[in-house]
Amino acid sequence: MRVLQESSGIQLPHFLPQYVFLYLLQQKVSSISDLPIRFVNKVWGYLEDICVKVLTDHCENYPQLLASMRKVAHNVIAKTKNKFLKRVVEMIEMEKITGYTCDPDGFNASWNQLKSTNLLSDAITRRFESANITGYGPAKVKHLFNAPANLRDQAFNLKMRMTAYWEIVMKRMVDWLALKLRFMIQKVVIKEMETALVKEVMLQGGGIEKMLDEPPSVAKKRERLQRSIASLKESKEIIEQVMDDILITAD
Repeated sequence: MRVLQESSGIQLPHFLPQYVFLYLLQQKVSSISDLPIRFVNKVWGYLEDICVKVLTDHCENYPQLLASMRKVAHNVIAKTKNKFLKRVVEMIEMEKITGYTCDPDGFNASWNQLKSTNLLSDAITRRFESANITGYGPAKVKHLFNAPANLRDQAFNLKMRMTAYWEIVMKRMVDWLALKLRFMIQKVVIKEMETALVKEVMLQGGGIEKMLDEPPSVAKKRERLQRSIASLKESKEIIEQVMDDILITAD
């Protein structure tokens, strides 16, 4: 009602300017614009944790590769997430530009069903403080008792139009996010992650050369083994010397 009053001018009764609907649409889309972004950040954060865990499990016997693997996983996922976030922002801005659906018949049917109800008028006539509008739910109407009927009906019509169209917006955003996420995740896991790993490990020497280096744990075992071999050799020489002395004494 406030928006309709601010946009009032020389015009036909019950004529709804397009910019009024777009203004309300932009306000409504902006109010939920952070939800898709938070959802994307949460999903890609979870995906990064899973990728690092899987790569760590596969590199259990090759600790030299862990640093390179984690670096590749972080870089690939961060790059893809940033690219996807840009697409999400574009998707949100597209919803603000115009009201559109490829199913106008479905929209009109939903809109006509919502605005054709007489529950609002009956509740106001009977001075009920609230009304349960079919397809919308409970709504407070006490503040509408003294509102001009023309303005009230036009605002109700606009509200029901926005309700019918908002269902289309929500389905479109959810479907787009789900399909795009599935596509991007599959692309990262099957193609981009493998390409980046090969480039880092094989071509840029991020891990192959390190695999030839002796791990500290193996180096310690080798040192202990060499000391044991040296001790055995020394013991062997001492035993041989003792045996020679015994033979000489016996002779």
